[in-house]
Amino acid sequence: MTTFTKYSTLTFQLTVDLVPVSFLDALMTKADQMESESKTNGLYTFVDEHRTRRVWLDQTAADEWVQFVATEAALYDVVITDYLIGDNV
Repeated sequence: MTTFTKYSTLTFQLTVDLVPVSFLDALMTKADQMESESKTNGLYTFVDEHRTRRVWLDQTAADEWVQFVATEAALYDVVITDYLIGDNV
């Protein structure tokens, strides 16, 4: 069984349901790729209407995800007010 040692939480300025579908599709494609590389379990949770959370194998995987999201957010004009990486204990 894989132990996921980190999590990331993204906080969107808008509620998640108002974020462009094309942006969400890009995130899902990247998450699927990272799952195939065993960097995440492919699942995410809605913390609330503005925040989502995923678990990651390690700090490197969490950093890769956050950097990807930041880049895509700029492309799609999506405002993310906070990127948090923490220990998944």
